[in-house]
Amino acid sequence: MLLPYVQNASGTLREVLGRVLGEVATPGQFPYVPNLTAEGAVAIAGGFSPRALRGPVEMHRQGNDGILVASVPLNYPVRPGDTIVVAERWF
Repeated sequence: MLLPYVQNASGTLREVLGRVLGEVATPGQFPYVPNLTAEGAVAIAGGFSPRALRGPVEMHRQGNDGILVASVPLNYPVRPGDTIVVAERWF
C-alpha cells in the first residue's frame, strides 16, 4: 500500500489526494485540503471535461480488506489517499 504522502524538494512531507482521474481537465495527484468533497477534488483537477458525466463519481479507498470501490455523490467527503474517477457520458 502506498502512503498518501509525498516528499517535496525541501524534504518535508505533505499529504496528497490519491488521484483525480478520468474526464477532468488535468488528471493527476493533488494536495489534500481539509473538508474536501469529491466535487472539490474535481475542481482542483481543473473541473469537468466537456465529455464528463457530471453526476456521481467512482471513489477508490484503501480499506482493511483491500481497495473499496463505490459510486458516490459529488458532496461525498474525500480522505487523503482516495482516488476519484470521473466517467465519460455517452451522448
